[in-house]
Amino acid sequence: MQLQRYVRVLSSALALAVLVLASACYHYNQVPAGVTQQVLDLKVGELTQRYTVLGPVPALGSQSKKQPAVLLLHSGFSGDESVTSEMARALALRGMLVVMPAYRGQVRRADGKRSEGNIEFCDGEVEDAQAALDWLRLQSTVDTTRLAVMGASHGGCISLRLAERNADLRAVVTLSAPVSAAQLVRYLQENPAGTFFYNGILAAQLKSYVKSAPEQDMAAYAERSPLFSADKLTMPLLVIHGANDSIVPVLHACFLKAALTDNGRIAREMWMNADGGLRDLVTSPCVSKKPQLAPPLVAAQPQSSVAEFVFLQNQNHIYEKKYRKYVHDLVIEFLVREMH
Repeated sequence: MQLQRYVRVLSSALALAVLVLASACYHYNQVPAGVTQQVLDLKVGELTQRYTVLGPVPALGSQSKKQPAVLLLHSGFSGDESVTSEMARALALRGMLVVMPAYRGQVRRADGKRSEGNIEFCDGEVEDAQAALDWLRLQSTVDTTRLAVMGASHGGCISLRLAERNADLRAVVTLSAPVSAAQLVRYLQENPAGTFFYNGILAAQLKSYVKSAPEQDMAAYAERSPLFSADKLTMPLLVIHGANDSIVPVLHACFLKAALTDNGRIAREMWMNADGGLRDLVTSPCVSKKPQLAPPLVAAQPQSSVAEFVFLQNQNHIYEKKYRKYVHDLVIEFLVREMH
């Protein structure tokens, strides 16, 4: 009976995913005026991976002007570029070159084909992302002093791991990113029902990607956990997390904040409410289920010198439509500020 229940829930989740994917495909393939799009194939070890590249149409007389570039790393394990593709178009319209990898083992949204290799969860995918950064550094039109990375969920984990080895990145942004692989699996196992689909199924998937359980091979899980390399995250950092995330709990953002402050980094905690406004936090979700806001006179003005943490009021792993717009605008503002 339990197995049948899992199958029914998984079938419903897959059906919903198909509907969401179908509704988003049209937008994914749209390229607005003023933006160019191309497909790039790169060798990553023995694999050949595909990347989508977007950029502004060169203006007359501007061929020699070098562009900042952003690597956008999507969420999930099956090519969910719905957030990053919209972000890519917005950044390209603001004069940035944007690269979106299709990680190993995923089904690519653009052509429906599976990428070479197997899903490894925040491990081999880091090499796929690194190949894109290496390619950007070789382009004569790219300003290599202005490179940034943004990732959502699984892509956020990859972004932080990429930042560990690329100290020259101008900025890093994460949305709902897991920072401890072992804690994530344990949480999903202890809270199997979840909100959107069975967390127990996701936990089993993660263990199959790592090829072990946390108690069997902690080293493999530690390698996939950017939490343990927080001392290397010295660049401007924007961390966004839903306060009610039931897949990657908000504790992951709290763990990262604690690790950064332990290494001498200043962290600023902010709260985004239902109208998109930002307020400084006196007491954050990291220490209380009822966060305390600073007085309105203390306006939340982001600063590059600190690691910025933004918690989204009442938001789960998938944000409500209005919050997606707020987050989109916040990320664009942050990247434009840091890259220009």
